Amino acid sequence: MRARADPAVATTPFARAYRAVEAHDAEALAALLASSPGLAATRGSNGNDLLGMATATGDARIAGLLLEHGADPAAANVHGWTALHQAAYAGRADLAAALLAAGAPPGVSARGDGGTPLVIALFWGHPVPPEMVAAVGLAPGNLRVAAGLGRIDLIEGMLAADGTPTAAAGAHRGFYRPHSGFPAWTPSDDPREVRDEALAWAARSDGPMRSPPSWRVVPTRRPTSTAARPSPGPRRAVARRPSAPCSRPAPTPAGARASGGPTTGRTRPRSTWPRAAGTRRRSPCCAPPGPTPAPATACTTARRPTGRGTPGIRGWSSERFRGMAEIALTRTPGDRRHYTLEGVGTLRLGGVLSRSASAQADGRRWDIVASGVLRRVVRATDVATGAEVGVFRAWALRRGGDLRWDGHDLTLAAASAWRSRYALRDRGIGLVVVEGKGWGRRPVRVDVTDPPSIDPGLLLFTCFVVRALTGDDSGGASTAAVSG
Repeated sequence: MRARADPAVATTPFARAYRAVEAHDAEALAALLASSPGLAATRGSNGNDLLGMATATGDARIAGLLLEHGADPAAANVHGWTALHQAAYAGRADLAAALLAAGAPPGVSARGDGGTPLVIALFWGHPVPPEMVAAVGLAPGNLRVAAGLGRIDLIEGMLAADGTPTAAAGAHRGFYRPHSGFPAWTPSDDPREVRDEALAWAARSDGPMRSPPSWRVVPTRRPTSTAARPSPGPRRAVARRPSAPCSRPAPTPAGARASGGPTTGRTRPRSTWPRAAGTRRRSPCCAPPGPTPAPATACTTARRPTGRGTPGIRGWSSERFRGMAEIALTRTPGDRRHYTLEGVGTLRLGGVLSRSASAQADGRRWDIVASGVLRRVVRATDVATGAEVGVFRAWALRRGGDLRWDGHDLTLAAASAWRSRYALRDRGIGLVVVEGKGWGRRPVRVDVTDPPSIDPGLLLFTCFVVRALTGDDSGGASTAAVSG
């Protein structure tokens, strides 16, 4: 039997402060900090403190309030992770600057040797401008850091004339993943692995870097011309939208990877870190349809107008993972009906069989109610205005239905024939993929193509609808099994 949460623990000042941080409630947090001296320095599970949690939510106001009440910017959890690591993880330059000004150490490693905040930012491909590099330093100063920063002068100093990396180039590479969701991997001192890994970090940053002559001995990049080159073999066809051609090399065939490096479906989270001068935002490229390979330069770019509060997104070249940021929907410990969608908002289930919910994000609130049995209908109402902003109507014969949000017509359909996974699309362009199973037992996976361009209310509404559809699928399967 599953143990129930201790009510005494759920009502401690730290637990209430955590809920205030999660809800971005600065007034409630200020009252708790005033009534409980030392609360800002209290640790929770895995040694996490309120400052680290506030940095994870991206609320600079809450983080500043905790620093004013004595939170230690150098405090680390059991993995060595500090608030500055979290700011670098999210690409938040404003939070990083505030933490550095408060005395946060920039050279501390987390989750392995060499896992400094700078490395965390480069791992996700967040651009780090020169002024931020000057503030945090170059530690650990190996080849992958130099490549991620686009520092040709450092790269050339770490490679011999024949392209062999020096000892310093491959040093301090114990860090390879920011959390245990990535597959386990043990870095080695193999020269090719060191070079390939550095090349991958350079590609993530997409900065104005040109390959030095000493790197050309390693054929790790595709040529820009297919003349006198063998065919790379058939490629899996994926959906694309017609648009103007771009000059980026075609994507690596499925299954290929740099030698020795870990592979994962996760993508980097969105970044607010300022871009260095002369760089541009990369655009997703998609493979040509059909089994016949196309020239390496014949890839396409698709971009649509975006803006917060509208569901328009950039082009999407695959149903899953490609160009998508992964966020998690997790259940709050001690509260079986309360869920938090990472960096977006909260969802509280209510009613009999959880057929209603209350969603909250960015100071806005929506009431969500599901009705119907054979054909599910779900409606969302803006609490502030009382207006209906969203409605979902299930299809009669297929899994999914039509979804309308704030005047925009979308579709929510099954993205897998054998798994409870649904994809939200706008005229064929994918917006969100949501897993339907596992609510409460484990974090629910939500993949979003461009998080800042999608209304947070739409994200929360989609998660609730997928949960309702998954329940319908399970009920239908059970009925069929009994009748058969």
